[in-house]
Amino acid sequence: MQVIIEPEMFLTYMKGQGKLPKFVIPKKIIFSYLPIKYPEVKNSNTTEKPVSHKFFGARFDLFENKKVGVVSQFGFGAPALTIELELLVAMGAKEFIGVGTAGSISSELNVGDFMLCEKALRGEGVSAHYASSSEYSYPSEKLNLNIRNAFNGKKLNFYEGATWSTDAVYRETVDEGRKY
Repeated sequence: MQVIIEPEMFLTYMKGQGKLPKFVIPKKIIFSYLPIKYPEVKNSNTTEKPVSHKFFGARFDLFENKKVGVVSQFGFGAPALTIELELLVAMGAKEFIGVGTAGSISSELNVGDFMLCEKALRGEGVSAHYASSSEYSYPSEKLNLNIRNAFNGKKLNFYEGATWSTDAVYRETVDEGRKY
Protein backbone atom coordinates (compact mmCIF):
# COMPACT_ATOMS: atom_id res chain seq x y z
CA MET A 1 0.00 0.00 0.00
CA GLN A 2 1.43 3.35 -0.99
CA VAL A 3 0.75 6.23 1.38
CA ILE A 4 0.61 9.90 0.44
CA ILE A 5 3.12 11.17 3.00
CA GLU A 6 5.96 9.20 4.57
CA PRO A 7 7.74 10.39 7.73
CA GLU A 8 10.97 10.52 5.75
CA MET A 9 9.40 13.11 3.43
CA PHE A 10 8.61 15.35 6.39
CA LEU A 11 12.12 14.88 7.78
CA THR A 12 13.63 15.82 4.40
CA TYR A 13 11.51 18.98 4.39
CA MET A 14 12.54 19.83 7.97
CA LYS A 15 16.20 19.25 7.10
CA GLY A 16 15.86 21.69 4.19
CA GLN A 17 14.41 24.23 6.61
CA GLY A 18 17.31 23.69 9.05
CA LYS A 19 14.88 22.40 11.69
CA LEU A 20 15.97 18.80 12.19
CA PRO A 21 17.03 17.88 15.73
CA LYS A 22 20.78 18.27 16.14
CA PHE A 23 21.25 15.17 18.29
CA VAL A 24 21.46 11.47 17.51
CA ILE A 25 18.29 9.52 18.20
CA PRO A 26 18.98 6.50 20.42
CA LYS A 27 17.62 3.05 19.56
CA LYS A 28 15.54 2.83 22.76
CA ILE A 29 12.77 5.30 23.56
CA ILE A 30 10.50 5.73 26.59
CA PHE A 31 7.23 7.59 25.97
CA SER A 32 5.69 9.34 28.96
CA TYR A 33 2.32 11.03 28.68
CA LEU A 34 3.18 13.22 31.66
CA PRO A 35 6.25 15.30 32.53
CA ILE A 36 8.91 13.28 34.35
CA LYS A 37 10.53 14.54 37.54
CA TYR A 38 13.98 13.02 37.22
CA PRO A 39 15.02 13.23 40.87
CA GLU A 40 12.23 10.67 41.42
CA VAL A 41 13.46 8.34 38.68
CA LYS A 42 15.55 5.51 40.08
CA ASN A 43 18.37 4.51 37.76
CA SER A 44 21.08 2.27 39.14
CA ASN A 45 23.54 3.28 36.42
CA THR A 46 23.45 7.06 36.70
CA THR A 47 22.33 9.98 38.80
CA GLU A 48 22.76 12.49 36.00
CA LYS A 49 20.02 14.75 34.77
CA PRO A 50 19.23 14.63 31.07
CA VAL A 51 19.75 17.32 28.48
CA SER A 52 16.35 18.45 27.17
CA HIS A 53 15.66 19.18 23.52
CA LYS A 54 12.58 20.15 21.55
CA PHE A 55 11.43 17.39 19.22
CA PHE A 56 8.65 18.50 16.86
CA GLY A 57 6.57 19.96 19.68
CA ALA A 58 7.47 17.34 22.27
CA ARG A 59 10.18 17.32 24.92
CA PHE A 60 13.06 14.92 24.22
CA ASP A 61 15.37 14.15 27.14
CA LEU A 62 18.70 12.56 26.36
CA PHE A 63 21.04 11.21 28.99
CA GLU A 64 24.80 11.49 28.61
CA ASN A 65 25.15 7.78 27.80
CA LYS A 66 22.73 8.39 24.89
CA LYS A 67 21.39 4.83 25.03
CA VAL A 68 17.82 5.79 25.93
CA GLY A 69 15.72 8.82 25.09
CA VAL A 70 12.60 9.96 26.94
CA VAL A 71 9.86 11.67 24.94
CA SER A 72 7.17 13.50 26.89
CA GLN A 73 4.71 16.37 26.71
CA PHE A 74 3.55 15.41 23.21
CA GLY A 75 -0.16 15.37 24.00
CA PHE A 76 -2.57 12.58 24.82
CA GLY A 77 -3.86 9.63 22.87
CA ALA A 78 -2.81 7.42 20.03
CA PRO A 79 -2.80 10.12 17.31
CA ALA A 80 -0.33 12.34 19.21
CA LEU A 81 1.94 9.44 20.16
CA THR A 82 1.88 7.94 16.67
CA ILE A 83 3.18 11.11 15.01
CA GLU A 84 6.20 11.13 17.34
CA LEU A 85 6.67 7.36 17.00
CA GLU A 86 6.68 7.42 13.19
CA LEU A 87 9.29 10.20 13.12
CA LEU A 88 11.50 8.39 15.64
CA VAL A 89 11.33 5.15 13.64
CA ALA A 90 12.30 7.06 10.49
CA MET A 91 15.26 8.49 12.42
CA GLY A 92 16.49 5.07 13.59
CA ALA A 93 14.79 4.28 16.90
CA LYS A 94 13.92 0.58 17.27
CA GLU A 95 12.47 -0.17 20.72
CA PHE A 96 9.67 1.72 22.48
CA ILE A 97 7.83 1.54 25.75
CA GLY A 98 5.08 3.79 27.03
CA VAL A 99 4.48 4.70 30.66
CA GLY A 100 1.68 6.80 31.97
CA THR A 101 -1.44 7.01 34.00
CA ALA A 102 -4.90 5.59 33.51
CA GLY A 103 -8.29 5.59 35.10
CA SER A 104 -9.83 2.38 36.36
CA ILE A 105 -13.29 0.87 36.38
CA SER A 106 -12.07 -1.95 38.64
CA SER A 107 -12.70 -1.83 42.38
CA GLU A 108 -9.51 -3.88 42.87
CA LEU A 109 -7.20 -1.05 41.77
CA ASN A 110 -6.26 2.02 43.76
CA VAL A 111 -4.59 5.29 42.84
CA GLY A 112 -0.85 4.63 42.51
CA ASP A 113 -1.11 0.92 41.70
CA PHE A 114 1.06 -0.53 38.96
CA MET A 115 -0.59 -2.46 36.16
CA LEU A 116 0.97 -4.61 33.47
CA CYS A 117 -1.14 -4.55 30.32
CA GLU A 118 -2.00 -8.02 28.96
CA LYS A 119 -4.23 -6.68 26.19
CA ALA A 120 -5.98 -3.50 25.13
CA LEU A 121 -9.50 -3.11 23.84
CA ARG A 122 -9.08 -1.16 20.62
CA GLY A 123 -11.48 1.73 21.09
CA GLU A 124 -9.37 4.28 19.23
CA GLY A 125 -8.96 4.69 15.50
CA VAL A 126 -5.20 4.76 14.92
CA SER A 127 -4.51 1.04 15.35
CA ALA A 128 -6.76 0.20 12.39
CA HIS A 129 -4.11 1.81 10.16
CA TYR A 130 -1.35 -0.46 11.50
CA ALA A 131 -2.86 -3.82 12.44
CA SER A 132 -5.49 -6.13 11.05
CA SER A 133 -8.96 -5.84 12.49
CA SER A 134 -9.45 -7.43 15.91
CA GLU A 135 -11.18 -6.50 19.12
CA TYR A 136 -7.97 -6.48 21.17
CA SER A 137 -4.34 -5.56 20.67
CA TYR A 138 -1.62 -7.50 22.47
CA PRO A 139 1.82 -6.37 23.68
CA SER A 140 5.07 -8.18 23.06
CA GLU A 141 5.25 -11.29 25.24
CA LYS A 142 9.00 -10.79 25.65
CA LEU A 143 8.54 -7.18 26.77
CA ASN A 144 5.84 -8.12 29.26
CA LEU A 145 8.01 -10.92 30.65
CA ASN A 146 10.88 -8.46 31.13
CA ILE A 147 8.60 -5.94 32.86
CA ARG A 148 7.04 -8.65 35.06
CA ASN A 149 10.53 -9.84 36.06
CA ALA A 150 11.60 -6.26 36.84
CA PHE A 151 8.52 -5.68 39.02
CA ASN A 152 9.10 -8.98 40.83
CA GLY A 153 12.83 -8.27 41.19
CA LYS A 154 12.02 -4.94 42.88
CA LYS A 155 9.30 -6.66 44.94
CA LEU A 156 6.68 -4.26 43.58
CA ASN A 157 3.03 -5.20 43.86
CA PHE A 158 1.31 -5.00 40.50
CA TYR A 159 -1.79 -6.15 38.70
CA GLU A 160 -2.11 -7.72 35.30
CA GLY A 161 -5.12 -7.07 33.14
CA ALA A 162 -6.72 -5.42 30.15
CA THR A 163 -6.92 -1.75 29.26
CA TRP A 164 -9.30 0.18 27.09
CA SER A 165 -7.64 2.39 24.53
CA THR A 166 -9.79 5.30 23.38
CA ASP A 167 -9.47 8.73 21.84
CA ALA A 168 -12.80 9.82 23.35
CA VAL A 169 -12.58 9.22 27.11
CA TYR A 170 -15.73 11.23 27.75
CA ARG A 171 -17.81 9.13 25.34
CA GLU A 172 -17.35 5.63 26.76
CA THR A 173 -20.78 4.38 27.78
CA VAL A 174 -21.98 2.52 30.86
CA ASP A 175 -23.19 -0.33 28.62
CA GLU A 176 -19.72 -0.64 27.05
CA GLY A 177 -18.14 -0.63 30.51
CA ARG A 178 -20.41 -3.48 31.62
CA LYS A 179 -19.68 -5.45 28.44
CA TYR A 180 -15.92 -5.33 28.92
